[in-house]
Amino acid sequence: MSAHALGVPQQSIAMYARWWQLEAWARDLVYMELRAAFGAEWTEAVKRAQRREERDASFSHMTGVDNDNPLAYLDYSQLVQIIRSDWHLFAPSLFEQTAWEGRQAELLQIRHRIGHIRRPNRDDLARIEQTLRDLEAGAFIAMSDYNSRWRPPTTGADAVTDGWVRGNHPTAQRLTEHAQRRYDIEYQVQFSARPWATAPFEYGAGILCHVDFHAGQRTIDVAQLWRDLRALGLLKYVVAIDVGNASWVGVTFSGADDADVVSDAIGKTFEVVLQVSSPGYDPERWAKREQSYRQIDYRVHVDTGWNIVAADTLPISNFNSGGGVEFPPSRT
Repeated sequence: MSAHALGVPQQSIAMYARWWQLEAWARDLVYMELRAAFGAEWTEAVKRAQRREERDASFSHMTGVDNDNPLAYLDYSQLVQIIRSDWHLFAPSLFEQTAWEGRQAELLQIRHRIGHIRRPNRDDLARIEQTLRDLEAGAFIAMSDYNSRWRPPTTGADAVTDGWVRGNHPTAQRLTEHAQRRYDIEYQVQFSARPWATAPFEYGAGILCHVDFHAGQRTIDVAQLWRDLRALGLLKYVVAIDVGNASWVGVTFSGADDADVVSDAIGKTFEVVLQVSSPGYDPERWAKREQSYRQIDYRVHVDTGWNIVAADTLPISNFNSGGGVEFPPSRT
């Protein structure tokens, strides 16, 4: 049955879809920058959501991808307030602050109409689409910086570099050669910097630590990896899990967290990856698993912009609302 037959105005359907893009992107951006800035303590900025989150958790039969995301329990106005409070974290990925603030009064009116199922103003859809077009350059910067990575120099003094680039962590010394020989699994540690981070780009706030595991002809069970990391209490330190293919998975940590703690978390993650890998690669089985992985948690990235957008993916449109990015955007 069509939306029209159900009495839903076509303009409302389009407006709801565009608003979903806008608010979902704001939530993604807030999450990533807060994790990079504050590490495991990022939820301090969103404590207002905790009561609603705990109440919803009682409906265990209705759990979804965003159930563990405190940002999913904030109103749009609260997301805007977080952005306003730490503007320097979000400025490179939005647009000029005066214009951003001026836009919010109109957007909040649209959000109220959506929340109360009121018919849209004839200009509501155009206003949202214009905002999405204005966000294209910043979204490209935010996601391409996530994927602009480098191997930290071996001279780094932090525990992550010492433990996993120089290979001095006890787990690295114990498992690296064994994993290659017995499981055909290798790891690579890389850093990336958030757009607001300043040089020198060393381990610390604003730096993300990406640990990629390559399993050759083996398959890594991402769902089991997630469950085991949860059981070990490691999800507190996991910013994201990037799913590339059946034999490649990346686990991202925040440089804002204690380097010794993250170094140990990498070691435990390495052990889990070995345990949840199995011989062989079945494309059909992988395709089914890949679909299910999208439903695990908001931190699991499967074919999202966080997986895809990079300096060489131009021209690109992240929102497909009539805008896009053809050349590397200015960062001034």
